[in-house]
Amino acid sequence: GSTKAFLTPPPQQLRTVRRANSLVDDLLRAVDGTDGGVTATAEQKAAILKQIEQLEASYDRAPFDDAENLYRDGTVAYVGQASSKAANAAGGRFRGRIGRTIFRTRGLFQHLIAPDRAVNCVTFRLFGLVDGAAVLTGKVTRAAKLPPRREAQVRDPRLVEDAERIEVGSSGAQSELTQALAATEPGPASRSACLVEFARPRIALGTAVFELGPESSVALDTTYLDERVRVIRGGVSNIPFVISRVAAADATAADEWRRIAACERVIKPKGLLALAVGAAALVGRLPAPALLGRRAARPRDLESGRHRKARRAAR
Repeated sequence: GSTKAFLTPPPQQLRTVRRANSLVDDLLRAVDGTDGGVTATAEQKAAILKQIEQLEASYDRAPFDDAENLYRDGTVAYVGQASSKAANAAGGRFRGRIGRTIFRTRGLFQHLIAPDRAVNCVTFRLFGLVDGAAVLTGKVTRAAKLPPRREAQVRDPRLVEDAERIEVGSSGAQSELTQALAATEPGPASRSACLVEFARPRIALGTAVFELGPESSVALDTTYLDERVRVIRGGVSNIPFVISRVAAADATAADEWRRIAACERVIKPKGLLALAVGAAALVGRLPAPALLGRRAARPRDLESGRHRKARRAAR
């Protein structure tokens, strides 16, 4: 009897755990079918944000003290970005409106690997035909306390949009105010904040691996963590991300980054144009029927019936 009493959590703790589990259930149901958030309506995003905030309010532990749940492979189930027309905070321009059309997303992942490695990976199918992936690998460093939430200081929507563009890498410069908001305060390491310094991106198309673009860094704050989900906030944009455990069916796709990161024969083009030319050349090697999605037309198929009759009569 005494042993059972020792092992059983207090009633208040049990109620807290059950409530958190219920909130996670509701959140995962809400984000399901939204393509990582890009197809969610404004009403859906508002409802999901409330669910995320409820989870965050219920969390009072230190993510870095929960290594078993913190360091694991993850699927980006939701990004709470206002708009993904140009780019998305998870996947960059590959997840913008045009990017999703050309590079059809197969999977969107964020992995944390002990003791200090982070991997962002978007797997795609170029024109629905050629498998590829974009990979960022980086070093994780625990950060000092992050600045207060941006919304408490910034009321100008243009500044918020500027911060979002910085987060997704679609803006080359930061305003002075955005720089100030992104800077961390001196002091002891936060229980939840970290800085990730990424190497140059690698992009794979078929068996070819390209390396292009600059090194980058991002501040992140883990605001909720359990055995099923991890909720993080962008240090500049405050965009919420919901990261779930990788499903067994997605395990192979979630591991594609390893081959790309380990590749030694890397093509280093001087710009995006070189990458586009390489992609076009790769696709150009495919047979016409594969590109057209149907049987390739022969010259005679393009003739009208009238022209064929006239040609036969002239024989």
